Amino acid sequence: MLQRFEKTFEDSIEFIETCDVMSIYEKDLEQYDLIVTSVPIQIITEVPIVEVGVFLNSKDIKSIKPYLVERKLSERIKELFDEK
Repeated sequence: MLQRFEKTFEDSIEFIETCDVMSIYEKDLEQYDLIVTSVPIQIITEVPIVEVGVFLNSKDIKSIKPYLVERKLSERIKELFDEK
């Protein structure tokens, strides 16, 4: 799944981190823009969580894209109004 994710979204991501389901409860999730998981996780966070299949099919890709597009748009808007 990781390789397909990297290939599909290579123009939209800067950093990917993987972890097992138990480790996620020890992480500071607020540092991430999006959490993509292939197993259900029950955790409270402001970060969007998208559950996908293990093989990352086209339906999964469609469910992830809006989050990446929104993030890219937010970054562009911020750049426009950034005082340098």
